[in-house]
Amino acid sequence: MALIFAQHGTSLPPIQVIFVIYWLFYFASLLVIAIPVWSFGRKRVKWNLWDFAVVIFPFVAWWSTLCPTKSNTNVFIESLMLGGIASVASVLRVVVSERINEKALAAVLLAALCVLAAVWGPFVPEGEFLW
Repeated sequence: MALIFAQHGTSLPPIQVIFVIYWLFYFASLLVIAIPVWSFGRKRVKWNLWDFAVVIFPFVAWWSTLCPTKSNTNVFIESLMLGGIASVASVLRVVVSERINEKALAAVLLAALCVLAAVWGPFVPEGEFLW
């Protein structure tokens, strides 16, 4: 991110702006799969207000452990991947909900997403993604 702004002779935007930009990418990729799952799965699963913590907590866990030397492209791709993984948790919740206690499953999935988001940074390879 610093290279982009250095080339244009401007200073770096505040970290809050960068956080919101990457969160919007995460949120958009989450919604692509999660909105149909939430709407079609509402008859099978009782969604609680705290179930929507998946929109914030995994991203904050990932952001807090983000390596500052990662390139912008990698951070962008990682935020999209994290949103996709978080939406898969919603799919799992709808598919498995009849066999397992819904509240326990939701809590375990949210905790697993937060742990995965916090530890997966070193496992995503640094590289140039070709567009």
